Amino acid sequence: MVIARLRRRRHGSLVLLAVLIVTALALDGWQRSSREGGDRMWLDNVVCASALPFQGALTTGLRWGEGQWQVFFRARELRRENARLAAEVSELRSRLVELEESYREAAREQAIRAKYASAARQGRAARLVSSGRGGWLSYLVVGAGRRQGVKVKDVALAAEGVVGQVYAVSGGSARVLPITDRSSRVAALAKDSRETGILMGTGGPRCELRFLAPEAKVKPGEMVLTAGTGGVFPKGLPLGTVVSVEPEPLGVGKRAIVEPAVQFHKLEGVLLVRAPSVGD
Repeated sequence: MVIARLRRRRHGSLVLLAVLIVTALALDGWQRSSREGGDRMWLDNVVCASALPFQGALTTGLRWGEGQWQVFFRARELRRENARLAAEVSELRSRLVELEESYREAAREQAIRAKYASAARQGRAARLVSSGRGGWLSYLVVGAGRRQGVKVKDVALAAEGVVGQVYAVSGGSARVLPITDRSSRVAALAKDSRETGILMGTGGPRCELRFLAPEAKVKPGEMVLTAGTGGVFPKGLPLGTVVSVEPEPLGVGKRAIVEPAVQFHKLEGVLLVRAPSVGD
């Protein structure tokens, strides 16, 4: 019975296989004849309909990926372009600062020359490089020296008035003794009262007009000018303004406290003018 059952199953399998083969051949023939006639079979429609969503998704994915690559490379190009533009902007800003400083320096020099036209005709403009104290005196260092024709005893001027005088010169710089230094001595003249004295530095922000006569009529608010004696400072240059007048502490005359015309903490540059006693 077992053998008979196996034979029946094998016979059924062979019959099923034969049916499938015949069906496949029939479908194939039918499909070929339909294609030759220009018609589309239902099988093609089923396959195409099944593949269409997958095809759309694949196309969308490819386009998205292409877009992302383009965004990536474009972003990298933009970063490079931004870095280049940032460098250019930084360079332009530096140039603008340089031009602004050059303009200010030129305007400062022009203002000094315009105010002291006669004395500053042969003057040499110089930037303030540094300041400090050395030994027994204070000093200002300016960026012009022997190569620029600067000499000892040249007078340093700002637009507001006298800064001091040159006391040391090197190849490309010079040291200026400010009128506020304790060792500074300038022959001075009170503009309105015409009283004369010696303007002396105190080592602080103010100066003193010393050796005034007991009957001197110098008053607060009066301008103090260079007297033009001594062979260094030309006559009539502003030195400062009288703040107060008091008796000499160890003498019989008077002294005046003078606020310098120049604000040394704002000083940026000077015009160096030849002293009257020094030839070119």
